[in-house]
Amino acid sequence: MDSNPTGTIALFIGGGLLLLLWVAIIVVARVQVRSLGERLDHNWSDVEETLSRRHRRAKKLAREADKLGALEPGDMSALNEAIALAEQENQPLLRANYEDDITLILRRIVESVRAVNRNKEREYRLAYKRLKKADKAVAKARRDYNAMVPTYNFLCHGPLTAVARSAGRASSQYFLADKLKRKGTYKKPKDAKVLELEDKA
Repeated sequence: MDSNPTGTIALFIGGGLLLLLWVAIIVVARVQVRSLGERLDHNWSDVEETLSRRHRRAKKLAREADKLGALEPGDMSALNEAIALAEQENQPLLRANYEDDITLILRRIVESVRAVNRNKEREYRLAYKRLKKADKAVAKARRDYNAMVPTYNFLCHGPLTAVARSAGRASSQYFLADKLKRKGTYKKPKDAKVLELEDKA
């Protein structure tokens, strides 16, 4: 049987082109994963920075409530403990759990101040407004971070998993602000509730 050198050469060239295309896809994907991962890390740093500011203002609010005689026994220590635990955690999902605990304590403090009708005191009101401002900054930082997670995780899954690992990256978690949203697959970061307190003070 006569061989077909032209067909063999075409097959060889086609195979080579496919190999080059696959290599190019891997290289581009690796660069994209690393670049997006670095941006995600930067956004997470923004989240942590805004949370740190929120924690400082939460402690200030608690001190002002204490001055008004409205702090329930154990609330200050509970707040400090919750903040300490939160600041030790760097996994977004677990961090969100601790932040929820802080929010619950803060809401309890706000209710205590309201119950004794001291929520209009100047220093307390100022501390509350500053905490609210910090809450909004946290909400924005959280949205910016969560918005990048779907694209980043898409690049880290499927046939590109090995590529992501070779770039020193792994899939990331959402930083959520509502425990109900943590059940099942979370697809809409913009729908998550913000961490902020209800503005009733």
